[in-house]
Amino acid sequence: MRMASWTFLAPFPLLFTGTPQVETHRPGLELDHIFLAVPGPEVGSPAFEEAGFLFSAPNPHPGQGTMSRGILFENAYLELIWLTDPEEADSPPIRRTRLRERMDSSAGACPFGIGMRGSADGSVHLPFDTWDYRPPYLPEGIAFQMAVSSENLDEPLVFFLPWLSSPTWPVPEHPNGAKRITRVEISIEGEPRDSETISAISAVGILSFRSHNEHFMEVELDGGRSGQSLDLRPEVPLRISW
Repeated sequence: MRMASWTFLAPFPLLFTGTPQVETHRPGLELDHIFLAVPGPEVGSPAFEEAGFLFSAPNPHPGQGTMSRGILFENAYLELIWLTDPEEADSPPIRRTRLRERMDSSAGACPFGIGMRGSADGSVHLPFDTWDYRPPYLPEGIAFQMAVSSENLDEPLVFFLPWLSSPTWPVPEHPNGAKRITRVEISIEGEPRDSETISAISAVGILSFRSHNEHFMEVELDGGRSGQSLDLRPEVPLRISW
């Protein structure tokens, strides 16, 4: 999640298929960032850097037991997040997010998160039920709105950042020229499930989902115009193209 600069929280009937563009947003919602849980800070990093992507500085999440860093683009960002303190991640304020299990690659949990913000041109209507998540690093009176599906480890952790209506980070000049996230598709391991949250996000058009034999995410940048791609499997369940 992201707070001052950016942070991780500072996360069918049938899983929906299709290729909605990230720029599409209804009702008053935009993709802010997607996160991917990794075993540690160096996992996947050399491959990203060799492919011409720049990372932000590591970002600690005091009291949540995690740390992250991101690859920032003009409209949204990709965040790699890892566990630093299992006891903090399993403490009462944090436990309902199931972050500890999501960070454990041996647990079989979905390792993805979807953070959304409001759009600057309209009022926000969240199409799913939420609960207020207040990790210790947030200022008093501010909370993430976490989807009630947060304890379901079969699907991504979904949350809304109510204080944001536009990107708030400085965008670096990636050596490979990548600028914007234009499509995200998340594959969910196993048979199709009835999930109110995932169905609602699919209908809004923030990103798309499908049932698959593994948890896997595909991220497209700039419409894939350069014809380049990076597949980090089996180390990281991610393919990114630009």
